[in-house]
Amino acid sequence: MAVPSVLAYGFDVLRTSLLIGLIFSACVPADRRDGQGAGLQTTGTSDSATSSASGMDPSDDLPPTDSAPLQDWLVDGRYLDWSAEAAVHPSEGPHLGKVRTYVNDVLAASLATGAEAHPPGAAAVKELYRTGATVQGWAVSVKTAVDSDAGAAWYWYEFDGASVVAAELGAPVCTGCHLAGIDLVLSTSFSSTPP
Repeated sequence: MAVPSVLAYGFDVLRTSLLIGLIFSACVPADRRDGQGAGLQTTGTSDSATSSASGMDPSDDLPPTDSAPLQDWLVDGRYLDWSAEAAVHPSEGPHLGKVRTYVNDVLAASLATGAEAHPPGAAAVKELYRTGATVQGWAVSVKTAVDSDAGAAWYWYEFDGASVVAAELGAPVCTGCHLAGIDLVLSTSFSSTPP
């Protein structure tokens, strides 16, 4: 009797693994899966940051600041019309393998002017590719208040493809590195001045 039970369990594990693989391969349009880009893309339409008790308003192009709705938002590719780095490239930080960063209009405008502090509603999504050409996970940052408070006013989220590594305001695993950036933003791909 134990054999059918083990087979059923194995089938459930296989089916779940296949579904997860399909979701991740389908969550990024084919023209963006290969990591190639034709330059900086700037078709986003972010207006302003609004918040609610459960995080940022999901009707905006601002990421939710709650991990379950945020994961759905990422899988849906809601950030894909934001300004993006020209191509996938090796990570210069602790993110595994290759990455590509997208910033919303609020952060893009702030970086373009060389602002020392970014406004609330500034947000970035870093796609994590590891070694392949398909998105395996994401790192997200969203500024939630005028004063960054050494990163405590930034919501940080990272899904490494297997588990959630960070999902909180002021996540030490994120702020430890990001404090070296301009108002906790390390990407120089969108700034008006060269790195």
